[in-house]
Amino acid sequence: GEPLELFAAAVLERVVDCNLRCGQDYFGRVWTVSERLARCSFSETLNWWISSDLWLGMVLDTFVTTTENSKGADWSKFFSKEGRTHVHSTIGKCKSATVSGEAFAGLEHDMARVIMFAIEAWLTISLKETPTKPWLLMFLIEDLFNEYQAFKSLDGIFAVYAFYCFEQKGYSDWLCALQSLTDILGHALLVDTPSTHSIENVLNSFRWRLKGDIQVQVELVRLGSLMGKTNGAGALMNLAAGSPDNRMTIAQAGGIPLLVELLRTGPEEGKTQAAGALQNLAANPMNQRLIAQAGAIPALQQLLQTGPVEGQMNAVGALRNLAVDANNKVIIAQAGGILALVDLLRTSPDEGMRTHAAAALRNLAENNYDNKKAIAMAEGVAPLVELLRSGSEDGQTKAAGALWNLAAICDNRVLIANEHGIPPLVALLRTGGP
Repeated sequence: GEPLELFAAAVLERVVDCNLRCGQDYFGRVWTVSERLARCSFSETLNWWISSDLWLGMVLDTFVTTTENSKGADWSKFFSKEGRTHVHSTIGKCKSATVSGEAFAGLEHDMARVIMFAIEAWLTISLKETPTKPWLLMFLIEDLFNEYQAFKSLDGIFAVYAFYCFEQKGYSDWLCALQSLTDILGHALLVDTPSTHSIENVLNSFRWRLKGDIQVQVELVRLGSLMGKTNGAGALMNLAAGSPDNRMTIAQAGGIPLLVELLRTGPEEGKTQAAGALQNLAANPMNQRLIAQAGAIPALQQLLQTGPVEGQMNAVGALRNLAVDANNKVIIAQAGGILALVDLLRTSPDEGMRTHAAAALRNLAENNYDNKKAIAMAEGVAPLVELLRSGSEDGQTKAAGALWNLAAICDNRVLIANEHGIPPLVALLRTGGP
């Protein structure tokens, strides 16, 4: 044939030999990633980001897929106006040839011109769209690239380097990152070596580092999908556990209002994770006020009454910690928290839940006369005595603490005695219990 057709045949052979076919869906994914990568506002052509082999493989494979299903992404928009017209014309001819089983005269030449227009696009397409850092965070943290089968390692590498570029100030640093990306892509595409596994390790290591980055997780709760917000809240819950410094940092990063909003409006699992994060954050006295000011207490009470078991556990734990603050004792009582906690103490089959409820009531009753009376009026003495009598060591400790605070009022002492609370207290003294 003619030189153009021979060239097209050589390209097709290269695509098949190197197994560069990856499907229309992935074409859209890679283009989206390429288009939105952080490039420090510089304008580059497509050939800066992707090899000609991979680009032509994507174009040809997508051409075939579009011939079979025209509802896919309009990938021809990346071509010149003349190129788009020719591509759609050729797709139409290919569809007709597929239906009729007969090739049209000149179809080989038309297909070769598609490849030429693709090369033109590769050399001239300008990537000008500036991405957003939150978009990249969503892509990295929410496991999005794990949902795609083709070249999922490369999707991750694209995003990792995009994130890296956001942190660079100098053009030379960015070019170094780009060169590294080019090297990795070359090995990953053309060589079947253990380096592919090392790419996965690098990705996982990078993403684990992000999971430990408080500002990243706060941004995820702020801007992520519902799943992303839920995952971010879970990460903040873990980061706040046992770390006074992290509790302060999360609050300073603006995490508390975002967690409260997720607690109010998120899905069930999101509410559960948000309550867990607030529970851990509330171990900090300053955060106790901030959490209450953000409106968390009514939402926690709602979760306590209607949420799943884990959500209830986190909510009662958060209320327990918040109740250490004098102002919060009043807010919790006014929101109906005492009634909800007593009901949980009376009806929950989970001893851990009852123990947390007793601890919350203990904190609410401490140095608050009105709450002492309210707990007694809500018939909270009897289930506290029952927990004191038959609970675990921790449950007995919390129940004894609550009864101790309640007994500061004369009428409550009578109630405790009438509910037979004195014998188990004496028994604890005799046996050296808690």
